[in-house]
Amino acid sequence: MTAPQPADDAPSVPQDGPRPTGEPPGDADARPRDATVVVLSARDVRLPDVLRHLEAGRTVLIVSAPDEPPGDAGS
Repeated sequence: MTAPQPADDAPSVPQDGPRPTGEPPGDADARPRDATVVVLSARDVRLPDVLRHLEAGRTVLIVSAPDEPPGDAGS
């Protein structure tokens, strides 16, 4: 007796493909040498500010940064 064969229209599942890592594809440092990069803290992001930087041709990176420790702000 033979094992049942999958239907021709069944989706194939790659066995040895890349594993998801949560990181976007590509090199994070790959950018034109003359690019201006603006890094914004996630808590400070305002859509109009992001759009203004994008319209000016800048690359905008929004990073999740830890909050400042209490008492250090404004020192």
